[in-house]
Amino acid sequence: GMGNIPLYSAETNYYFWSNAFLFVIAIVGATPLCKIGLERMEQHKVGSKIVTVVEPMILLILLLLCTAYLVDGSFNPFLYFRF
Repeated sequence: GMGNIPLYSAETNYYFWSNAFLFVIAIVGATPLCKIGLERMEQHKVGSKIVTVVEPMILLILLLLCTAYLVDGSFNPFLYFRF
């Protein structure tokens, strides 16, 4: 906290817990765990077929989640760009 602004407040707590799920995803995504797990699954015949089917579904779910987070924001200039 610089000046008279506290480092931790109710607002900080609100924003932290509102974005806690994103923090967890970002932390896991910043490590090589996903890549290692995917490579191990692709080494097996059944795992390779599962990855082929599940990977597009996960990407679609991530696209929908990102869009939902964009729409959920109180102000987003991208939504008003065309108007």
